[in-house]
Amino acid sequence: MRGWKLVPVVLLVCFLAAAVAETTFYGSNVFMLESLEVPTTVTIQPATGITNYTVTVYGSNGADESWARWDGAMLRLTQHDPTGSSLGLTPSKSTYYLALLLAPLLLFGFDPKKIIFFAALIGLFYLNAQAAGGSYSVVVKVPTGFTMETILIMNQNGDVNGNGFNTRNFIALIGQNRTGGSGRLTLNSAGIMKVANIVTAEDVQISGLTPLSNALQMNISPGKPESSSIQVNSYFGSFNIIQGSNFNTTFSGSHCSWTAGSRVVNGDNSTTTTSGFCSPPSRSNFVINTTQSISGAGKLNVDFGAATCTPSWVDPVLDSTDIDIPNPTISTEVASQTYTYNANNRWAFQEEWSSSQGNVTAGATPNELSVNSFALGSGGWHSGSFWLLCDECLPALRKGLNYNLTFSFKLGLNSSQVVKSIIPGLFINPKYRSYFSIQKFSIANETDRWLAVGPELLTAPTTISSTYTTFSANLTPSADLYSGVWRWNRDRTWEQPNPASNLNPYYVALGIRILFAQDPGTMASTYYFKDVTFTQPSFTFTAPQSLVDGSGPYFTPRKPSTLLDPNPRGSQCAWTQSGVKQWHDPATWGGSVPAPGAAVTIPANTKVVVGACIPGNSYLNSNSTSSQFYPKITIPAGSALIFTDAVINIRVRDILVQGNLTIGTQNCRVFSPMSITFHGSNTGQDTIGTSMGSKGIGVDGILDIHAKQYHYTWTRLAANAAAGDDRIYLQDAVNWEPGQEVLITTTFYQDDWWDQNEIRVIKAIDYSMNIVQFTQPLSYNHYAGDEYQAEIGLLSRRVLLQGNPSDSINAGFGGHVMIRNAATGRFSGVQATAMGQTNLLARYPYHFHLLYENGSNSFIHDSSCKNTLYRCITVHGSYNVDIQRNVGYRSIGHSFYMEDGVEENNTFAYNLAVNTQIIGTPAAGEFQGGITVNQAAGLTQPADISAAGFYITNAMNTYIGNAASGGWTGFAFPNLFIPINEHQTWKMDPSARPLKLFDGNTAHSAGYYWGSGCCIYVGGNLKNNGQGGPLVYLSGRIARNTRWPFLSTDVPSSTAGLGWTNTSPQAFMSFNNSKTFLCQKGINHWGNTVELTNYESHDNTLSATVFGQAWMGGALINGKSNNPIRGTPTGRGFQFYDTYVQSILTDVTFKNFNHDPSVPLLANGSNSGNDNTVLFSMTHSDKYKPQAISTTNRIKFENVDNRMRIGHFISDTGSSRYYNFIDTDGSFTNSNGIQLVGGANSGWWIINDNCRLVDEWNVYVCPKTNGVEVVNIIIEIPNLINSDPTEGAHYTSIHVGTMSLWGDGLNQKYNNRTTIITTMPGVTGVSNIGWYMYLNANGNTVNGYAPRSFSINTLLVPKGTWIMFAVSYPAGTTFNITADNRWWTQGDGVLKLASSLDQVKNGKGNEWYWFDGRVLYFKLENLARDNTISSFERGGARLYGTDNAYVYYVTANCQADANGNCASQWSIPTARL
Repeated sequence: MRGWKLVPVVLLVCFLAAAVAETTFYGSNVFMLESLEVPTTVTIQPATGITNYTVTVYGSNGADESWARWDGAMLRLTQHDPTGSSLGLTPSKSTYYLALLLAPLLLFGFDPKKIIFFAALIGLFYLNAQAAGGSYSVVVKVPTGFTMETILIMNQNGDVNGNGFNTRNFIALIGQNRTGGSGRLTLNSAGIMKVANIVTAEDVQISGLTPLSNALQMNISPGKPESSSIQVNSYFGSFNIIQGSNFNTTFSGSHCSWTAGSRVVNGDNSTTTTSGFCSPPSRSNFVINTTQSISGAGKLNVDFGAATCTPSWVDPVLDSTDIDIPNPTISTEVASQTYTYNANNRWAFQEEWSSSQGNVTAGATPNELSVNSFALGSGGWHSGSFWLLCDECLPALRKGLNYNLTFSFKLGLNSSQVVKSIIPGLFINPKYRSYFSIQKFSIANETDRWLAVGPELLTAPTTISSTYTTFSANLTPSADLYSGVWRWNRDRTWEQPNPASNLNPYYVALGIRILFAQDPGTMASTYYFKDVTFTQPSFTFTAPQSLVDGSGPYFTPRKPSTLLDPNPRGSQCAWTQSGVKQWHDPATWGGSVPAPGAAVTIPANTKVVVGACIPGNSYLNSNSTSSQFYPKITIPAGSALIFTDAVINIRVRDILVQGNLTIGTQNCRVFSPMSITFHGSNTGQDTIGTSMGSKGIGVDGILDIHAKQYHYTWTRLAANAAAGDDRIYLQDAVNWEPGQEVLITTTFYQDDWWDQNEIRVIKAIDYSMNIVQFTQPLSYNHYAGDEYQAEIGLLSRRVLLQGNPSDSINAGFGGHVMIRNAATGRFSGVQATAMGQTNLLARYPYHFHLLYENGSNSFIHDSSCKNTLYRCITVHGSYNVDIQRNVGYRSIGHSFYMEDGVEENNTFAYNLAVNTQIIGTPAAGEFQGGITVNQAAGLTQPADISAAGFYITNAMNTYIGNAASGGWTGFAFPNLFIPINEHQTWKMDPSARPLKLFDGNTAHSAGYYWGSGCCIYVGGNLKNNGQGGPLVYLSGRIARNTRWPFLSTDVPSSTAGLGWTNTSPQAFMSFNNSKTFLCQKGINHWGNTVELTNYESHDNTLSATVFGQAWMGGALINGKSNNPIRGTPTGRGFQFYDTYVQSILTDVTFKNFNHDPSVPLLANGSNSGNDNTVLFSMTHSDKYKPQAISTTNRIKFENVDNRMRIGHFISDTGSSRYYNFIDTDGSFTNSNGIQLVGGANSGWWIINDNCRLVDEWNVYVCPKTNGVEVVNIIIEIPNLINSDPTEGAHYTSIHVGTMSLWGDGLNQKYNNRTTIITTMPGVTGVSNIGWYMYLNANGNTVNGYAPRSFSINTLLVPKGTWIMFAVSYPAGTTFNITADNRWWTQGDGVLKLASSLDQVKNGKGNEWYWFDGRVLYFKLENLARDNTISSFERGGARLYGTDNAYVYYVTANCQADANGNCASQWSIPTARL
C-alpha cells in the first residue's frame, strides 16, 4: 500500500503532461517556478501600471532581486553551499531532462503496479537562484485584467497564495510527498480558462473562482486532514478529484454541469455526497470507492455558488479547441455482470406430460413472497418432476467460462414433499413444436441437448418446507451459445419466431429441474423461488483476428468525406456582432428582464444575446420547475435572438421566428451543451402563429442551429459483437466522446417483434483502433461479417430540442419545428427527442413546409432523432433541401418522409433510420393484394400502417449511402397517381417519376408482417377519396409506369402538366449499388421498368420480386450468411414470374444454397422449390402462363448443391406446364452454349435429340437451335376457352384438349411431346415447328371435335419465326381465314386455299392455308411485328416483347354435331417441315 504515497506525484505529472499537450510552457506569458529544497512562499497578485508580469524573489536575509517578464524559463530555487553567497541569481541556459510519468489515472483499478513510466525529453531554459539556508518569498505581479498563458508552481514546502489573477492554465504541486512536504493553496477571485491541476500536502482554499470558459478541467487532490473548500462560479467542464483515506467530500450549489468522465476516487473510509443541480449525471460513474489506503485524510467542500449575473456580465466563450472530455484507457478486462430474474413473466412451467397444469405468478400471500420472488403453482394431476424454464434470460455464453446460477427455493402447500434432486442446466431448445414429455427433457435420453449441466444440488433426498434454501451452481458451456430468439409462447410451446429449421441449433434456455421422491398426483402444490441471479464472470477480451470494411464483391459503401466541415469560429460567431444586447440586461428591455411565465417579444430591430444568465436557465437554477417556462417568444422581422456558446437550458412553449433565431452558424458551431424544452398540453389552437399549431418553433424568417460536428454520425461494426461484450470495433474513425449515447442496430430478422436494437453509453474510446467501450455490456449479439454488419449510430448531440416528458410522451404531443414558405432552416449537430405530435399533420420534429424553390436555402446535417413522436425529418412541397448524415431512431410513423408527392430534387445522403414504428395494425393481407385502410382519427396518414425508414412519394430525388434498419419496410415508394392533400389539383403523376439517383443504400430486418413484405418496396397506392376527401391507402400490388420528364430540370408546379405521356421516353427505376439482408424479400418492385445493378442480397427469404422489364445485372444472392442468429427462414434466390414480364439475370453469383434436410424432396428426388433453392418456379395458376419472359447469362455458383440450382414443382397448371427460361451461355445449367430450360411436366419442351432430362430439377435442358425461339399464342374458342374467366377460377385447370409437336422427325422417338389445353387461353412452346391442336375433354384420340370458329393471337411470335398450326376437321369442311392487324393495316390478308403444305410453308402467314381432307394447316406469323419494339436486352441477354396486335380468325363450315362443333379424330401430321 505504500505505493499510494506516490499518487500525488503521479497525478501532478499526469496533469502536467496533459497541460503540456494543451499549451506550450515556453510560449508567451508563462511563469514556472521550481522550489524543492528551500521553504518558499509564493504570492500571485494583480497590479496596475505594468504591462508585463514581474517576479520578485526575497531571500531570508532580506536581499531581493526582480526581473521583468521572461518567457521559456523556469525559476529554480535551490539550497547553496553554506560558504557561498547569501543570494546569487545567475541566469544560465541548460538542458534539463524531465521524466514525466505518463500513467493513466486507472480510476477503475488504481493498481500502482500497473503504472507505466515514460520518459519525455523537454528542453527548458532555467534561472537558478541559490541561497545559504533560510527561505524564499516569491511575489508575482500580473497586470490587472491580463490573462496569463500558464502558471506552474512546484513547491516542496510552503504555501501558495493567489488573488485576482487570470490564467489559461494553473498547475500547482505543493508538497510533492505528502509525508515529507507541507503547504496549502489559497486562491481568491481567480479566473482559470482551461486547466486547473492542483495537488497539495495540506488543505485547499479556493473562493470566488471564475471559469473563463465552459471547458475548464479541474483536477484536485488535497492531502491534509483538515477542511478544504472550493467555491466556483457557474461551472461546466470535467471535475476530477482523488482523495485519501477518511475524506468526506460534499458537492453543493446549483450552477454547475459536469461532463461525462468527471469522477471522484475515494480511498478507504472516504465518502462523497452531492446536492442540488450539481449531482452528477446518471450516465457517469462519478464516485469510485476503493479499499486502497490513500495517504491523507480530511474534508473537501465544493460549492458551486451563484453566478455573477450582473447586467454587464458577458459569458466567456470557448475557444476553437472545444471541451476536452476525459477519456480513460480501455481495459483488456470485461467486468463481471449479474442478471436478476425474479419477474414471474420471465419463467415458464413444464411438467412431464404437458405445461397446462401449472403457471408462474407473482404470488398472492405476502407472508410467502418477498420483493424478489415468484410462485409456481400446479393444479390437477402432475408428475414427480417439473422444469422451470426461463424466457429470454441469458446473454450470449462463451465456451469454457464458469457462469454462476444462484436461487432460493422452498415448498408452500404440501410441504412434506421430499425433493430428490435439483439440477440446473443450459438447455438447447428442442425442435419439437408442442409440449415436451419428461423423456424429451431427460438428461440421460437427450444429453446432446444439454450444453452445460450443473451438479446435483442435493446430495440426498431432503424435505424442504417453510424456509428458503439457497442453491448455487456453476455452469460451464461446452460451446459458444446464442440467445434471445426462442420464446416460451403463451400457448405453452417453445417456438422460434419463424419455424425455420436451418438456423444454428445453439439457442439456449436456462432451466432448473426439480425431481421429487414420489409423484404428488392430484395434490395441488405451490413452490416458491426468490433471488434468482445469473452471473457472467469477468474475462479477458479477445481482440478480433480480422476486421471488415463493409465492402462486398458487388456492393461498395458510399460514405461522406472524412473531413470535418469548416468551423473557423472567431468573427464568424453571431454573438461577436456589434450592437448586440444581453437578455439579462434590463437596459435591453427598457425595464425589467423578462422571466419565465411572461410572453416575450424581442425589441424591434434589436439583436438580443441569450447567455447563461437568462432567467429560467435550469443549468443555473436547479430550483426552476417545469411550470416555469416562457409561453411564447416572438422574434419580429428585423430582430434576432442569438445564443452565445454557454450552457443554456431553457423551457418554452412557443417560439415564433419572423426575424432570426441563431444558435451557432455554419462557420461557428457551438460547443456548449444546450437544450430547449417545449412545454404544453395537447391543443388544437395555433398558439405559435397562423397554421403553425402549438408547442414548438414556427419559422417565417431564418433559423440557424449549429452545434459541434460529430463525424461520422454513424458507421458499421468492423467485427462481431456478442452479448456480454462491453466494447465494439468500428469501421470508421469517429470523434465521438465518453458519455454519449450510441445505437447498435439489430442483425436479426424481425426487428420489432424481437427488438435487439440497443442503446449504450460510451465509457471510453480508442481513437487509434476505432474501439468504443460502453459503461454496460451488450444484451444481444450483433453481427459483422463479410456479408453485412450492424450499424452504429450516434444519438447524442450538443444541442437538444425536446418535448417535456411529462406532457409529451404519453400524450404523443411533443414539440415541433416548422420552416415554411420563404423561410430558411439550417440545422447541424442537433438532437430531437420526444418531438413531433402523433397523427397531427404538419407537426413534425424537423419540417420543411412548402418551401418550393426556396428549399435550396435549407438543410439538416449531422443531427439525430431519438424516440420522436411523429416522424423524424419531413420534406413537404419543397425542392432541393439537403438532408445528410442524420440518424433517426424509433420514430412513430415514417421516419424520413416526403409528404404530398410533388417533392423533387432533394438530397438524402448518408442518413440512418432505425426501428421505425408502425401506427395501427401493420399492413398484411392475403397474397399480393394487401389491405385498404382509410384515414381515421388514430391514423391521419393511413400509409403509416406500413411505416418506412424512408418514405418516398416522388422518386425524382437523390438517395446516396443511406441505411434503414427495421420498419414495415426500409424504403417505401408508394404510387401516387396524382399528388395528395394541398397539391391534389396539380397536373402531374408522381408515380411516373423515376429515381434521380439511388446508390449505396442498404436496408435490413424488415418485411416480416406480410408475405410480400420486403426491405425496399415499390407498390401500394395513396390517394384522396375525392377532391379534398380523406386519404385512402392500399398496401398491396399496384404498378407504376415511369417516364422521364420533358426536361431534366422540370419541377412540379400547380399549372404545368409534368406527368408522363405516351410520347415521354420510358425510364427505369434504377437501384444501383444496393444491399438488402434479413428481410422477407430484398426488393419488391411492382412497376413496368426496373434495374438492379451491383446488388447484394443476404439472408432474405427471396432476393427480389421485380415486374415489368426487369434486369438484375451484377449481383450476389447469398442464401445463408455466417450470422448464427439471423432468424430468417428458408432462403431462396429468385423466382421468375409467370406472365407478361421480362426478367433478365446477368453476372449474378448465387452463394450458399444447400439442401435443408427438414424439407422433403419430391418422390423422384427432385427439388420442389420450397428448399434453399436458387431458382424456383411459379406454378400456382392456370390463368397466368409464362411466355418467353426469362433469361440468364454469366451465372456463377459458390457452395450451391447442384440439386438446389432449380426447383420446379410439377402441377396441373399452365404456369407449371409452360415454365421456361433461356440460359444464354449455359452457365446456369452447367452446359455449353445457349440452352432452353423447360418444365418436365411432359415432353412438350423436347426440341431435339440433345435434350436431357434433369431429374433433380424436374426440367428438360435442350441446346437451343439457331432461329428457334420460345413463342406464345392465345387461342380463344367461343364458350370453351375464355380470355376473361371469373377471377376465382384461375387456380383450377379444366382440360379441353391437347397440343402436340410435329414436323421435326422426333415424334416416334418421343411420343409424349404433348401439352394440355385448358379453358384458360394461352400456349407457350417453341417456334419453327408444327403444333397440332386436338380437342377432347376425355383425353383420348376418338370422338374429338374441332371448333366452328376460333381465333389465334400471335402474342409472342418474333419476326422471322413461325408455327405451322394444324387441327383436324371432317372431310368436306371449308374455311374462311383472315389475318388481321388490329391497330394498322400492315399484314392484313385473307388466306387462300393452297395446293400443298409446301406452298403454305414457303409462303407468308397471311397468304395460304391447306386442308388435306383430314387436317387444316396454316402458318402463324406476326407480320405486323418489329422485333425492336418492346424487346428488352441487358448484359448480353435478350427477350422479345409481346405484341397482341396480329390475330388470325378462323371459321369452319362443316356438318355440326349436337353441340354445334365439327367432328374430329386424332390425326397428328407426320410430314417433315
